[in-house]
Amino acid sequence: MTYDALSIERPRVALFVSRGESVRSLMAMLVPALTWGLSIPVTKLSFVTVPPLTLTATRFAVAVVLLFLFTLGQHQPRLRALPPAAGLGVLGIGVGHIAQAFGFADTATSVGTFISATIPVFIVDSPRTVSSSGRKIP
Repeated sequence: MTYDALSIERPRVALFVSRGESVRSLMAMLVPALTWGLSIPVTKLSFVTVPPLTLTATRFAVAVVLLFLFTLGQHQPRLRALPPAAGLGVLGIGVGHIAQAFGFADTATSVGTFISATIPVFIVDSPRTVSSSGRKIP
């Protein structure tokens, strides 16, 4: 490489895809990010015609059907594991989504998006938060 005053040869830099990455792998990361990022504005727009509780129930109904179809023929959990799993689903997911839907109904889209973007931080930090003894929960 030569760097003189008249001709500067700069290294070529790929804008989005670097060596070893493919457009397919980039899209594999971009699609979920866009889906998650656009979910709050789309939810907010849906509240014009659909109440928050109805929207949340519809989302869960679609998810249950899809989950059922994707798990057909797969190893099924033991029956005794279903009540605790259902309890965690209702409390951890159901209550959270219902509260989130009602919160989004009364806040600005930008505020809802910002708060929603902090969810992964709370999930990563939740074992330490939940543990009263200060021990890390495996």
